[in-house]
Amino acid sequence: MSESREEPDALQAAGEPTPSEEAPPGRLQAPPVKATRAGRAWVAIIRGIVVLAVLLVFIFQNLHETTIHFFSVSGSLPVALALLFAAIAGAVVVLLVGSVRILQLRRHVRSSYAEGARGSGPRPGRRPAGDPP
Repeated sequence: MSESREEPDALQAAGEPTPSEEAPPGRLQAPPVKATRAGRAWVAIIRGIVVLAVLLVFIFQNLHETTIHFFSVSGSLPVALALLFAAIAGAVVVLLVGSVRILQLRRHVRSSYAEGARGSGPRPGRRPAGDPP
């Protein structure tokens, strides 16, 4: 009787499916579903809805007014909106800096291709590909 108790453990240790894990007779297991653009879009929409819900909760919990001073301009608005505007301003700064860097890299790559097309040889300070270090 102890052998029958050890069999499922031995099967699990060997990585074989136990009788309870096997597909019922006459039914085939479905192949895994591949990711699609529509599936990724649904995931993005759900994430966006969750972020929006959290943002709305934050805004509704922080509706008390505060006075904001920026250089010589001052005004009052809810704390949540002030923080939201600050976050948006930070995102715009990051976007601008990142865009400038991408443009610099594109210009550099374009000029590198142009030099290669002219046949000017390797640029100064660079070794040809086949030379040992």
